[in-house]
Amino acid sequence: MIFKFRLLLIALLFSPMVSYSGFCQYASLDSKAIYINGPRDYDLIGVALSQKACDKLMAIMALEDDLEFKQALESADILRIENHTPALVLEVKLFEAKAKVIIAEGLQRGYSGWVPVDWLKDNQGQPVFSRNYQFLPYDFSESSPIIECPWGIK
Repeated sequence: MIFKFRLLLIALLFSPMVSYSGFCQYASLDSKAIYINGPRDYDLIGVALSQKACDKLMAIMALEDDLEFKQALESADILRIENHTPALVLEVKLFEAKAKVIIAEGLQRGYSGWVPVDWLKDNQGQPVFSRNYQFLPYDFSESSPIIECPWGIK
């Protein structure tokens, strides 16, 4: 009886360390450049504009229904992006299993949204951006026309 109690105590002491290491791989991605790696069989994946839309997307992914997933991508609160698109992680909510990202390439560049945290896995090689890369949907370089501000702020 004492042996079983000791074994249970040891198991309880070491179980948080084992489960926490899985969380660490996602928590360490906070504020880093990554690739959004959705399901491998899809060319297009979705970035939810709200946390509720992300919850809906994760529920559809759990059903593993291709038709339902493709219909969800047509939704107004989901941005369609290519699978393996570079992004910057803004926030990771581990216990809700989602992360907020800024999309770094493609038509949706500069927009932010929520993705399932599982889509952040396999990010050993991180994307490299040039020094003057901007996470904005428009190019505000010196060659762009200057817009005059009516309040005199430059």
